[in-house]
Amino acid sequence: MTSTRERRQHLEAAVLRAVMLTKDRALDKVQSVWAGEGARAWREMHLQWEPRTKTRLIGMLVHILTNKVGGDIQNGLESWERHNRELESQSE
Repeated sequence: MTSTRERRQHLEAAVLRAVMLTKDRALDKVQSVWAGEGARAWREMHLQWEPRTKTRLIGMLVHILTNKVGGDIQNGLESWERHNRELESQSE
């Protein structure tokens, strides 16, 4: 049985491996953290490039409200629901 700490370290290492595929400014952020702190690197990139600002939330809402479902209705509805969940999670 693995401890919570070991699981956390494993997850952080996995996130760090994923963000190591970055380049330019994102790579600078990744390289600025210690090994095993992948979650920190991810959080810092998220805060910079996915800020929780009113303008961003309004833009997401406008996208949801003006999205036209064309072609495959099932795919369009799933896309609309995904964007709606994203807006809800960001606005909490």
